[in-house]
Amino acid sequence: MLASTRAVKAPPHLFVQVMPTPNGRLHLGHMSGPYLKADILARHLRLRGVEAHVISGADSYESHVELKAAQTGSTEHAVATRFHGLIEQELAALRIDSVFTDPLRPDLHDEYVAFNRRTLDQLARQGGVETLREKVAYSPSLNRYGAGCWISGTCPQCGAGSGSYFCEACGGHYKPEDLRDARCTFDATDVREVEVESLFLRLRRRQQLDARIERMGIPPGFHQILTRYIEAQGERVRLTNPGRWGMPYGPGDGVIFTYTTGLLSFSLFCAELFKRAHGLEKHPFAPDSDYVTVATFGIDNTVAYLAGVLGAAVEWDDIKPYDYFLTNHFYNLEGRKFSTSRNHLVCARDLVTGSGVSPDAIRYFLGKVNPEAGPKDFIVSEFVDVNNRVLAGGLEALLSRAFAHVRTGAVDAPSDNLMRELDRVLEEQASHLRLPTTHLARAAGCIDAWRDVGERLDASDATAEYWWLKGFSMVAAPFMPDVSQRIWALLGHGGAPRLESFTERPVLERPPVWTPAFESVSAAAVERSVHREAARSPGGKGARE
Repeated sequence: MLASTRAVKAPPHLFVQVMPTPNGRLHLGHMSGPYLKADILARHLRLRGVEAHVISGADSYESHVELKAAQTGSTEHAVATRFHGLIEQELAALRIDSVFTDPLRPDLHDEYVAFNRRTLDQLARQGGVETLREKVAYSPSLNRYGAGCWISGTCPQCGAGSGSYFCEACGGHYKPEDLRDARCTFDATDVREVEVESLFLRLRRRQQLDARIERMGIPPGFHQILTRYIEAQGERVRLTNPGRWGMPYGPGDGVIFTYTTGLLSFSLFCAELFKRAHGLEKHPFAPDSDYVTVATFGIDNTVAYLAGVLGAAVEWDDIKPYDYFLTNHFYNLEGRKFSTSRNHLVCARDLVTGSGVSPDAIRYFLGKVNPEAGPKDFIVSEFVDVNNRVLAGGLEALLSRAFAHVRTGAVDAPSDNLMRELDRVLEEQASHLRLPTTHLARAAGCIDAWRDVGERLDASDATAEYWWLKGFSMVAAPFMPDVSQRIWALLGHGGAPRLESFTERPVLERPPVWTPAFESVSAAAVERSVHREAARSPGGKGARE
């Protein structure tokens, strides 16, 4: 009756979202890319009977945690712990189902540190680690190095305002001494230049790395960022940096640089916790594991993932590198990049709890206006229009009409024509959510296509209305989990929506009562959740915002 209900034979999937720095909340600039995409794809696979999980964690030893602590008069541990909780709240507000690990949790911390050190030990045993001397500013009175969050200047590659070890504008990485017009972002009168020793990983298997990038289907523009980085810095990637906040490793005041190979180590650690929680015999990254592993990240993380994560995995003989990388470009808030540090942002939890917006409305809009193929803008007036006209207006009326015609008792079989239409829409959506060439906007557009089918139905045909509703539950499930689940339950089903259960016809003992899922909101209500930068700040952040 419905070809799409046939069980899909596919291996289990493990999605690993980029690990955010817990120095602020996650805003829609973050959500629109790696976090929402992983959740949508996992839900799509589970709908079709494929095991799929999402994991991530807070990069608590990233240097901008130290900066936030200094700005707020708090401790690094308190900052990381507080924002870890706030990040979890943002994920929950947008119904992003991710196991989000706190590495500073007392029962995990020591194991996490030891795990990271073993990762570098293993790479050193394979002969790929080298020590380089580099020049950095240092204040003895503060015991602070002008590196990481404590340095800003001009990117040596593209000329944009930059800071830390990488440029958000072009994705390039560099050493602190390469930064032009460099200046420390702390106040001290005893700053002097010193030499420190840092560890780097040599990318000795460059041809294998490039070949794997090609096989993974990574967009050429992202591969070019890696090529430019190697041309500027050589075939190596940073493993340690001088600093006070972090996991000590190597010579002097070196700590593990969590933003390159550290992301691989964190991925492996989260996957180890996943293995234990699910009683697996093999680690998902074991060479003979049947898990398909997928990382999601933005363009500013390109060098970190292509050189640090994938490059290290290619050098490491005892693990299976990621199978896929899914990337995205920047998401802007009305023409300017979302930014926690500049307070130019919108957060999902504010929209849901403060402005009365449905999480499904936000997910749908971010799916349609998504930075997957290029930069996109969140325009408040466009969002309000989509919420009010498309969802609270057209779609809500259609859902209410359909439920008003659903009858109690046994349900007749659907028409072949309606099932052919549903098959067509589901297969088109699946084609846009197939790794590695996903296209979220087109996949979300399939919700519109099935809505159009509903508008053409004879409203007096109760059987057609019932099956259209059930079909909507299927098509909407990856993007609108709340609406999908409510429809599924009201039509008599238990558990989560599944295509394999689509043809079941539970007998309804009482008429289902539909309450609106989408409400109109005023522009003023949405504006209460929007924070705009008053004036453009000078360049030089370089943080993971």
